[in-house]
Amino acid sequence: HLDTFRLTLVVSQLEGILRKEAETYRDVLDTIHPESYRSLPYKLRFAYQFVVRKIPEAKWILKVDDDMVARVRTLETALLQKLNPDHPFVLGKIVPSAAVSR
Repeated sequence: HLDTFRLTLVVSQLEGILRKEAETYRDVLDTIHPESYRSLPYKLRFAYQFVVRKIPEAKWILKVDDDMVARVRTLETALLQKLNPDHPFVLGKIVPSAAVSR
């Protein structure tokens, strides 16, 4: 039971830190969707809709996972050489039935 108490305490502390981050910088989105792989499309849709509605002047939306690093300035330079942010587009690769790479 002590381990459960410790975990609850850590989660409570993290929630407090996230709440403070959200209040200070207004850069945290929270959805009603559970934290699971299957709910990812719903969370992404929520995030994209939020940006389109609340930050219409945004030129780019970059989605990066926690196991990735993005060199934003390098990426923006490369994109601007070939693409116009005033013309909507989606860049990526869809691989149906692909196995998750581990």
